[in-house]
Amino acid sequence: MDILAFFLALGAALSWSLCGVINKVALESSDWLALNIVRAASACLLLFPYLIFSVGPSHLSLEMVFLAGVTGVLVLTGGLSLYFLALGKSSLHRISPVASTSRFWAVLTPILFLGEEPTIVVFSSVFLIILGTYLLSPEEGRESQIKWTGLFLALGAGVLWGAPTALNKYCLADGMPPAAFLSFMVAFGVLANGILFSAIRIRRGKAFEMVSLGWGVLSGVLGLFVGQLLWQFSLKMEVASVVSPVVGAKIPFVFIFSVLLLDESPSKRAFFGMSLVFLAVFILSLWG
Repeated sequence: MDILAFFLALGAALSWSLCGVINKVALESSDWLALNIVRAASACLLLFPYLIFSVGPSHLSLEMVFLAGVTGVLVLTGGLSLYFLALGKSSLHRISPVASTSRFWAVLTPILFLGEEPTIVVFSSVFLIILGTYLLSPEEGRESQIKWTGLFLALGAGVLWGAPTALNKYCLADGMPPAAFLSFMVAFGVLANGILFSAIRIRRGKAFEMVSLGWGVLSGVLGLFVGQLLWQFSLKMEVASVVSPVVGAKIPFVFIFSVLLLDESPSKRAFFGMSLVFLAVFILSLWG
């Protein structure tokens, strides 16, 4: 593996892990839809100037812009909405490993929809993910059903984050600059989030609350600007299957940060479940 690609991917994993902590704190005093808009908008304010000054004029086909936009809608509107809803229902150390199965879904979707042949590695990963998720699930109790809902929402986020990986790699391989892909991806995400927020606000009479504006800006800069740029350049330099295991380090990073910064108290069972999900993602990334 290219050593620079390795450190870029590791930096992305660290940025996203810290971003998870920021989002969890922000959701205690802000609306998840508003947080989504602020994150994407603040990243846009940095991405387009960066694109202009670092890349310069570049020929971009409508196809690449469209695919980047589809990725933005799926990842930044669909996936992040489910993830934020999940964070509101369970602890970060439970939610993050389940959402991080996105690499698994990036491999599974071609098998389901394109007729690719499944391998023993895929079946092994399925088993580890199911077992790990079960161990991450809450023990029986008054809040058990709510926390189970959080895990299912996190699983949906993982699907929406993993499925568009092929679109991302296709655009980069076709010559689209990483900054350009990311800029259009986030721009379409902002638009889709705005439409979703407006629809819910009108239908439910929801007020526009922006209590945690600062947290949202910090999350957008760290997660959608710094983290995503590091990942895009890493993906540009190496094939996805090589650098994906490095990004999988986000799972133990988040687990550690949730204990140190959020004062969460994972059980031994949850710790073992996190380890199994991380192992499944790592194995699938290397040999899937």
